Amino acid sequence: AFWFGQGRTSNYACRLTRPSDAGDRASAANVFTRGLDGVWIEQQRLTASDAAAGDRFGRSVALYGNTAVIGAPGDDDMADQSGAAYLFSRSAGNQWTERLKLTAEDGAELHYFGSSSALYGGTIVIGSRESGYVFQFASGM
Repeated sequence: AFWFGQGRTSNYACRLTRPSDAGDRASAANVFTRGLDGVWIEQQRLTASDAAAGDRFGRSVALYGNTAVIGAPGDDDMADQSGAAYLFSRSAGNQWTERLKLTAEDGAELHYFGSSSALYGGTIVIGSRESGYVFQFASGM
């Protein structure tokens, strides 16, 4: 089965497009920017700093302004496929940088935290197999 995440704002798009070098289904998300002529150009390839086979990084993607949230429901730091989500921000030089890794406080086996994601302003919502989690951040993140 194929699985992918994608997100889009007026001038940026982020989409899972191919496996990363970390192994089978670790994945990467590519950020695209739209030029003045309306043509989309790949800007940067994003990967998790701790990418591992089976993480499914990019399963969900949310974009808002200069911030991206990318889900990895197969991450197994807390338990087998407990999941994670990664927060990236874009600098003035158009460089995307991983800022934070989010996990569920009650993460458990087959929880799949990061299966869905939403982002608006300083509010991030991450979905898992059975629930949703809301995170609030101060501006400037």
